Amino acid sequence: MRLRFQADADFNNTAVRAIHRRWACVDLQAAQEVVADRVSDQEVLILTASEDRVLLTHDVSTMPDELGALHPRSGLAGVILVPQEWPIGLIVQGVYLAWPQWTPEDLRNSIRWLPDR
Repeated sequence: MRLRFQADADFNNTAVRAIHRRWACVDLQAAQEVVADRVSDQEVLILTASEDRVLLTHDVSTMPDELGALHPRSGLAGVILVPQEWPIGLIVQGVYLAWPQWTPEDLRNSIRWLPDR
């Protein structure tokens, strides 16, 4: 089974659009499609778990703590951290490389960094 992604509200929307254009086969929902304004990080994690989607986020400072605060058997689909300063092309390529490299089980209840090559 392939990964399904959910972009966090802070995730670069230009990168989301570029992924959709370049790799239409990658299942990636933009934050605006499902995440309302002012939703807590824990609510976002629970939402992504309910849809079995891996969260893509630039929120490298607080998201790891939020994931750790949730019950370890909550079945969270996982989080992929992406450095905010990465150029769009590197983000697009990294998401495409992560898509076949990891399975949903590889990421369950875990945090990973986006592959950069």
